[in-house]
Amino acid sequence: MSNNLAVANAKAFGEVNSERVACFARNLIAQVPEPRDSRSASVSSGAALYALFLSEMAEISDQPSLKVKAIEQLRWGAELLDTEVLTSSLYQSAPGYAWVLNLIAAEHGLPWAEELLIDLDDLFFDSFRNAGDTLNIDLINGVCGLLVYVVVNYPPECVK
Repeated sequence: MSNNLAVANAKAFGEVNSERVACFARNLIAQVPEPRDSRSASVSSGAALYALFLSEMAEISDQPSLKVKAIEQLRWGAELLDTEVLTSSLYQSAPGYAWVLNLIAAEHGLPWAEELLIDLDDLFFDSFRNAGDTLNIDLINGVCGLLVYVVVNYPPECVK
């Protein structure tokens, strides 16, 4: 295939593909539940997942209203944390929620998030200290997930 034909095909594919991607993204955004319809705060299938998705979509689609919806999801997730049994699971519990909250709060200065993050950090570190020999070394549900949270959210001098 000649270079010109390859370039023409790539351009045509890119144009068609970008419209298909935009359509797909709109369909996904439409499927995000209202905050009060989320059943958990988790990053696996709850408010943190929806907040992360909406925040990223706001960035790439230049739709600030999606960022507002992301923050609404996080606020609802904070309420849900009070009703959930909290575990060390990065994927299914508070560490994943805290990771997403920290990401979005760092970008948007959410004053209510700071106190919540401090409380969650205290909870994580207390449970880590009290776990003793019962620590599960697992990325999704164990100490590795907590360590991912710490490494991502703290400056290197604090992690040493």
